[in-house]
Amino acid sequence: METPYDAIVLGAGISGLALAARLKRKTQSVLVLEKSAGVGGRLATRRGNDCTFDHGAQFIKMRKEDTELWREAVGSQELEHVWFSRAECDYVVFSKGLTQLRKSLAQAVELKLNEKVVRLESGKDFCTVLSETGARFLTKKIYLTCPLPQSVALLRNSQISIPEELEHIEYAPALVGLFRVQSTSPAILNFTYQQDYSECIFSISNQLSKGVSQNLAFTMVMQPTWSKAHFENDDAKSEQDITQFFKEALLRIGAGQDFTVLSSQLKKWRYSHPLTTAKTLFQILPADSKIYLAGDAFGGGHILGALRSALAVPLND
Repeated sequence: METPYDAIVLGAGISGLALAARLKRKTQSVLVLEKSAGVGGRLATRRGNDCTFDHGAQFIKMRKEDTELWREAVGSQELEHVWFSRAECDYVVFSKGLTQLRKSLAQAVELKLNEKVVRLESGKDFCTVLSETGARFLTKKIYLTCPLPQSVALLRNSQISIPEELEHIEYAPALVGLFRVQSTSPAILNFTYQQDYSECIFSISNQLSKGVSQNLAFTMVMQPTWSKAHFENDDAKSEQDITQFFKEALLRIGAGQDFTVLSSQLKKWRYSHPLTTAKTLFQILPADSKIYLAGDAFGGGHILGALRSALAVPLND
């Protein structure tokens, strides 16, 4: 028989990686399984066309009282620099993009990518984790940190009961435009970030002013309602529509001054952030103390919320 792991973490987003690092520091044998080809979830950075874009999370919103949480969750990974400050909060970013944070955390744990878990089996002493590739893993405990709708679907497929309130937590989708821009407008060049820009636009971020991109580039995220209404549309049509919204926004930002959109790309997040959150920072399934649920649906739909949930999970032997 294969040697069982002390813990298996499903999902290599910020919550899963931070939780796995905690477990590892307890000298446990820990495995992280991720269904996609990369780690970090919405800690996503794309490079191309002489530009770099964060196209998931755009920053870490830090208050003074959050510093201890950060140190406990992330350890030696230093906060790099403050993009701007508003209302006693620092908006912290990384010069190589937020992917820099995920890479630092991933180095500390054992990872298997492209392993989509399709079933869990809970036994008397161990749980069995079965993947789409046919792989089989034994573990003492399972920690589900992927977007909650995915965890709920997996538990249903495994015929494991779930608290009813968790089944009603929905996530917002997000359609995201990435734009390479040429402009001499000071207003456009010095623009930083604006949230809830319009009824259709959730946020606009200047990747050059952030210090992430080497040339003028913007990430624009559409509002959840707009994204949901257009998510299944033809990608080329969605990109065209979002580009038009972006051009109209730049006209307002630049007070009508000239600019050129040199290139555009479309990114899609089916699970951008939870619209509501659970009442607790984590959940142990009532019928089985071997399975834990954690992540942004518990701690809050942002990086520190995901970390707060990962820190709250008890590390029992």
